[in-house]
Amino acid sequence: MKQGKEKNTNIVMIRIIAIGLIVLGTAIGMSIGMTRQMDPETRKIFILLFKIYENLVRASAIILGVFFTIRYTLQKKGTLSRFRITSLMSFSLMAFTFLILLPLLTRFWDLYFGISPFPWSTFPLQLLSIGSYFGNSFEEPYGMNGVTILLYTYFGYQIVLFTGTLFLGRRWHCSMLCLINGAHAESMGVALPLTPHNKKRPQSKQIKPALRKILISVQLFLFFLNMVLIFFWSFFAYYLVSFVSIRLLMIVEILKYFTLELFLFMFLWLFIGGRGYCYYCPVGFLLGILGRGVGQKIETGLTHCTNCNACNDACKMSVDVASSAMSNIPVETEQCTGCGLCVDSCPTHNLRYTTRFMDWLRKRERPAVSV
Repeated sequence: MKQGKEKNTNIVMIRIIAIGLIVLGTAIGMSIGMTRQMDPETRKIFILLFKIYENLVRASAIILGVFFTIRYTLQKKGTLSRFRITSLMSFSLMAFTFLILLPLLTRFWDLYFGISPFPWSTFPLQLLSIGSYFGNSFEEPYGMNGVTILLYTYFGYQIVLFTGTLFLGRRWHCSMLCLINGAHAESMGVALPLTPHNKKRPQSKQIKPALRKILISVQLFLFFLNMVLIFFWSFFAYYLVSFVSIRLLMIVEILKYFTLELFLFMFLWLFIGGRGYCYYCPVGFLLGILGRGVGQKIETGLTHCTNCNACNDACKMSVDVASSAMSNIPVETEQCTGCGLCVDSCPTHNLRYTTRFMDWLRKRERPAVSV
């Protein structure tokens, strides 16, 4: 009885964190929009609150969420796989380093902009051409040093991101580094959504196929929109000429951010689950294709499948792992974020996440058999 009560406490705490993030993020985001008509001093106060939210509040939410997720998992299963620990600890370390430690050491509270992955936004192009992003000037408080630091951080992060993906597939970013949504998805995912998708299987994270198709359609639209914005900003950054009003481009991107990204993906936590945004994230779309190219897959047939459907219930991206497992064929899909929850859920240890590089490592580690 005591264990059940503690387990519920973990879920309740994670849900409080999620709801708190949504309420604060919505309130501050709307306030930032309204302060455009206010005096500069009032606007500075709200921008400071937004920076506190983006850094200290989000980092604390990720780290606390990881703590309660680990405690919940240990109480439920009694163990936590190395694969899963790596994801949770990596997200905690990313949040602590880039949202707390480095900003405190450098007093550069906008550093999180530099770890936005391509093609999530036109951030570096706006920085190069006008020295600001979303109307926030980085030349004003920091001089050209602010622009330089953010550009070096951005391009350095892209090198790390795409190089790591060549070895580990989409897992590298989406289940180890992503502070946009991935960290929140894994630190709060066990307690989301608030109401189950399937009353007969309340633990299942699978959404209905029709809803999944809608979200994937949004993904294609958002990826296309981002590429159009990137094209116009690239042309402007190079030639200092634009076919479209720069003001219009900024308005489109701000609307995209507040509607399809900030507000929508936070509310999707409540009704879809922690990975709601990952269904249509433009970065995930690109990394999913790259992951397929490097042999990312879920291997099946390591032991035997009992058709318990636990893998499908565990998958926050609604991938049909069970059908492939029953047929002993690998699961190869751009939608897999490499979180490894399906692998951990399998009672017979029939599944394994891998890439060509990971296969090569396993072969090297395997001791030679003497004849």
